[in-house]
Amino acid sequence: MRGQNRGLRLHSLPQSSSCEAARMARRRIFLSLGGLGVLGNLAGNCRSTWAREEAREVSCDVKVEQLQGGLGPDDVPARLTFALTEKGTGNPILWKDLSSFSSTGSKPHALHVHVYDEDDPDIPGIEVGHVHPEDFGNPSASRDGKYDVEFEFPHPGAYTVELSYLLASSNNGAAKTIRVPVTLASKFEGA
Repeated sequence: MRGQNRGLRLHSLPQSSSCEAARMARRRIFLSLGGLGVLGNLAGNCRSTWAREEAREVSCDVKVEQLQGGLGPDDVPARLTFALTEKGTGNPILWKDLSSFSSTGSKPHALHVHVYDEDDPDIPGIEVGHVHPEDFGNPSASRDGKYDVEFEFPHPGAYTVELSYLLASSNNGAAKTIRVPVTLASKFEGA
């Protein structure tokens, strides 16, 4: 029988009942996922930090500053400033708190900003842009969790800005997404 039992093998060491319950829950999750590369995260011993790390939630405030110029007559260039904070504590999410990950059709970045045009007459909600804070400065220098990108919106109107991120403390490696509605009223009118 030696060599036949090479799959997931959890040993029975004396543990507290809550730790044992957590270990069994992780085993059920692992088995239901078919072992999709999550063995290292789920099959280990009971870790009290696992639940805390998974429960960490992020909130995002977006400031939109319209800029002068624009390549086309209807284009509305703008600077978007994202302020990321941890819900509950209000602590800023710093660049070191994030991990790089690949978004569809993109190289790895810690933050991916997708822009969707909700007023497009042919395909409402179509993606019209994908940018990253690294393209516009040094986001690792931020000490307040604020990150800037600039984008030239094709026209005034309603958009959805989607911010995708991955916390470095996340054990499951799944990126999270925050979607924020943004409306650009008109071209820049100056101060």
